[in-house]
Amino acid sequence: MTVLTALLIALTGMVAIYDMLLLLLFRFNVKPLKRGQERPEGYDVAILVAARNEAEHLPYCLESLIVQDYPIEKIQIWIGNDASSDNTLSIAKDYASRYSFVKVRDISSNLPNLMGKANVLAQLARCADAELYFITDADMVLPTTWLKTMVSQLGPKVGVVTGVTVVKDAVYQCMEWLSAMGMIKVGTDTGLGTTAMGNNMLITKTAYDKVGGYERLPFSITEDLALSQAVIKSGYSAAHILHQEVLGVSVPAKGFLGLMQQRKRWIKGALDLPFPLVFFLFVKTYFLPLLMVLAVAYPRMSLALFLIRIFWQSLLLYSLKKKFVLPCRLTHMHILSFGIYDAFLSAIVGVFFLLPIKVVWKGRAY
Repeated sequence: MTVLTALLIALTGMVAIYDMLLLLLFRFNVKPLKRGQERPEGYDVAILVAARNEAEHLPYCLESLIVQDYPIEKIQIWIGNDASSDNTLSIAKDYASRYSFVKVRDISSNLPNLMGKANVLAQLARCADAELYFITDADMVLPTTWLKTMVSQLGPKVGVVTGVTVVKDAVYQCMEWLSAMGMIKVGTDTGLGTTAMGNNMLITKTAYDKVGGYERLPFSITEDLALSQAVIKSGYSAAHILHQEVLGVSVPAKGFLGLMQQRKRWIKGALDLPFPLVFFLFVKTYFLPLLMVLAVAYPRMSLALFLIRIFWQSLLLYSLKKKFVLPCRLTHMHILSFGIYDAFLSAIVGVFFLLPIKVVWKGRAY
């Protein structure tokens, strides 16, 4: 056995073992949903929504926000129109004319070192008068229990709370998101504090102000990761709720290129994580190519590692599926084939990431 072969076995085996540990930690070490926390409905909250060319989705998002099971006098909804070329601004203004707690800002300039969603959210936070900031996207639909349940997880040291997001109308993308939710839950509950979800998160104003807001953070195209990491480094803890009461539904990436661009943006943002996590994520991304090289010398071992990983991934998805009523129907065949989909998609994304192509997000190149 050569050194290269031993290295390939170690790297691919590490990914398979990770999936096993992820399942075990999820089953036996995650924290349950807390109930009856202090002031569950006593905070003034501001929901910040950055919207760019979201005329198709914005009404559904706002309809889900205006019927929240939370004292209406304590809610502000701030919509930031980010240079939309469709009817996003007029739709937002229509809702503002009908509901006094809906506010609209037409964002026409950038704050220093900011652009895109981070710029919009930073300007909305300056306008909002609230103790808690909720951040979501204009293509999200949230349950009526979203605000109340997110607030109930606050504690003296909690600075950021994350909900659950999946997508509709695309079964395999839905499973990707669901699997990621499991990973984030385990990471948060074991103290790693990987990230928050920028379309389903709460941050306290005190935590936001302590890190200086988006204005004081290095610019990142994954602004949710940058903000949550800064909050955790400043001494706050994070909470992640894996429950139907905070299950938000988004729309899938459009087309193959849209999916590649979304994943490339996520990888670029993840480069700001600590090196051990970055290293592991890259090994996970290139798991299939590494396995194919190993298969030249050890085809049976490679096949065994591949099947072992699919086994653990399937068990995790089954465990996650039991917790939710999902917007997509997951069959046994979907779950069992997800590992194959994930391995091939990750490899393709890994190649796309290496191409000298800028990330295009919401019509802007980064």
